[in-house]
Amino acid sequence: MAAGRKPLPTSMRTLSGNAGHRPLNVDEPTPQSGFPPRPPHLSEEASKAWDEFAPVLHGLGLLTAADGAALEQLCEIYVDVVTLRADVTQNGRIQIVTTKSGDAMIRARPEVAMLDAAQRQLRIWLESFGLTPSARSRLKAGTPDQPDIFEELLRQPSP
Repeated sequence: MAAGRKPLPTSMRTLSGNAGHRPLNVDEPTPQSGFPPRPPHLSEEASKAWDEFAPVLHGLGLLTAADGAALEQLCEIYVDVVTLRADVTQNGRIQIVTTKSGDAMIRARPEVAMLDAAQRQLRIWLESFGLTPSARSRLKAGTPDQPDIFEELLRQPSP
């Protein structure tokens, strides 16, 4: 595997302005824009999250018919974070356990570590879809159907 940053899709590079002026991959597969079919096995909570995320992503021009599995993961991780956060809020962050010697010891509840891991995964999925402020700051507003005039000029061969 190659080291370094994973490459951005051409659509994201176009939206972010291609600051490095590197050649764009014109042969990159471009799935149809639209809503992927909702997986029938989604939980009820994840289905609600799907109904919230899908229109936002489609409105930004970032959702294609091929993004179903990724959107499913985003929704399921989101539900995990909400569920774990509710559990930690209700039951607290620490627990008192009794050791073999009979002493009391204060420990973090396992759900705290699970919540931390789920929040990190959620951030990664949100960034993958351009749904965080820092990810959005790299994008330019507009629809993918409207080409950037400057980028078109750069693609033209020199005389």
